[in-house]
Amino acid sequence: MSFLNYIERTRALPEKAKKRVLFFWVFGLAFLIFIIWAINFTITVSNQSANDALLQEKAKLMVESSTTPEMVTKTGAGSSWSGKIGNFVNENLSSVKDGFNILFKKPTKIF
Repeated sequence: MSFLNYIERTRALPEKAKKRVLFFWVFGLAFLIFIIWAINFTITVSNQSANDALLQEKAKLMVESSTTPEMVTKTGAGSSWSGKIGNFVNENLSSVKDGFNILFKKPTKIF
């Protein structure tokens, strides 16, 4: 069955049946567009989450590298000062990560 035959058979239908066929075609195409948009949105959000996680990991590595014992003993600041700053940064990174996880929570699969 070709598409042209389908169109010809639809033209031969009564007006009420034509409206019903048109409704299902419009609904189906709108649903298809919505599915494509939802998939694109999900991919975009997951990529942003991956980028955020990468940035947080880099920030943690920078904090860990800036609080090495060699630097602390050379500056004479003491380990408690650098440890407090490192803990403060790590706590803030964790809270930002938790906020993003809540904001961009992925829906759970029902089936």
